[in-house]
Amino acid sequence: MILRGDEEISTMLESLYSLKVINAFVRHGVKKESFKHMNLIYEYGYSACETHEVFLEGIIGILKEKFLIEKQEYFYAGNVDDKDFKNLIQSAYKKYSLNLLDIQRIFGSFHKGYCLWIEITKCDPDNLDKLKDIQIDGLKVVRIKHIIIFYLDEHYVYDDTLTSTASTFCKEWTGVFQ
Repeated sequence: MILRGDEEISTMLESLYSLKVINAFVRHGVKKESFKHMNLIYEYGYSACETHEVFLEGIIGILKEKFLIEKQEYFYAGNVDDKDFKNLIQSAYKKYSLNLLDIQRIFGSFHKGYCLWIEITKCDPDNLDKLKDIQIDGLKVVRIKHIIIFYLDEHYVYDDTLTSTASTFCKEWTGVFQ
C-alpha cells in the first residue's frame, strides 16, 4: 500500500477531473489535439492546468468549428479590477469602438471565476446570434460585436461537475447549430 499526502491526493483528483472533462468534449466531437498543450501534472506533482482551464480549452475547440478565432485569452478573473481584464477591455474599446453600454454589459455580467475572452473574425452574424440560445447554469455567454466572453462561475461549477457541464454545453451547441 502506498501512502500519499493530502497535496498529492488533491493533485491526482484534479488531474482525474481534468481528464474526465477532456473525455466529455472528445466524446462530443472535439479533437484531442485541442488539448495537446495541456500539461496536467508537471515535475513537482502540482497541477499545471486547472480543470476550469481545461473546460475553457474544450469550448475553444468547439468554437473553432464555426468561427475563425483571432485572439483568445483565458484567465482567472477574481475581481473586476484584474489588470489583464482591464487591458482586454481597453484594447477592445479602441479596436471595436465599444460604447459605454457595451462596457457596462461586460462588467454587469462579471462573475468571480474563470473567464474566456475570444475575438473572432469573418463570421456569419446569424451564427453569432445563436450563441444567446445556449443557456447553462454556471456558464454565462456574453457577445458584443466580434467579442465572445464566457464566464464560468466558480461558485456554481466545481471540478467534479465540470464533466456534466461540458456534456451539457456540447449538447446545447449541437442543438443550436444543427
